[in-house]
Amino acid sequence: IAFPISATGVMRFSAGMFFQTPPLSLLYTNPEYETNPQASSSGTQFGNAGLEPERTLSFEVGFQQGLTQSLGLEFTVFSKDVRNLTGQEIERNPNGDFIQRWVNVDYGTIQGLTFSVFQRPGGPVSWTIDYTLQFAQGTSSSPGEEFDRVVNGLEPILSLVRLDWDRRHVLNNTITWAAFTGFNITFINRLQSGTPYTTVRNFIRSTEKNNGDKPLLFTTDLRAFY
Repeated sequence: IAFPISATGVMRFSAGMFFQTPPLSLLYTNPEYETNPQASSSGTQFGNAGLEPERTLSFEVGFQQGLTQSLGLEFTVFSKDVRNLTGQEIERNPNGDFIQRWVNVDYGTIQGLTFSVFQRPGGPVSWTIDYTLQFAQGTSSSPGEEFDRVVNGLEPILSLVRLDWDRRHVLNNTITWAAFTGFNITFINRLQSGTPYTTVRNFIRSTEKNNGDKPLLFTTDLRAFY
């Protein structure tokens, strides 16, 4: 839903319920239910053809406003609630070997906001700049994470933690120079905070997952065409 609030301003709202079938490789892992007696360390995996679709409930509120004939800004707040993510149920067989089965168990949540200012192309130079603040948390960053933690003697994750791919701050900028008709040069710049990781001090791994941040990352790309 979108509606004007002034001659150059627009408010918009959107909401959606989305469903995604889990990868078929997880549904039909080891469909014959065979076990390998030599795979005690890596365990035996069983698929689950009864996995339910992953469900995402998404909300977004946005505001756009023209400042001048060529300059505008946009502000967006977004939220996603992701349920029925595929995780693992881990047991031991009578021989003490691990048994893994895919189940709908994990949960994730993403909230954030984006603020951008942009200049409409028209002159020799045009540009955009936007900043995103995001909080991505969940009970697992990948379907197989639970087994990795069990094998390494780590406690299961029972509360929301930062996901491995979460970037708290992202700043993007583009600058386009139209030197003459038919010739354009564009610089695409990105400054972003590092993804989280679990610290190790004196050979001891922190019990809190993803309690540190990798260094800032800056990239720039150049695109030119005639």
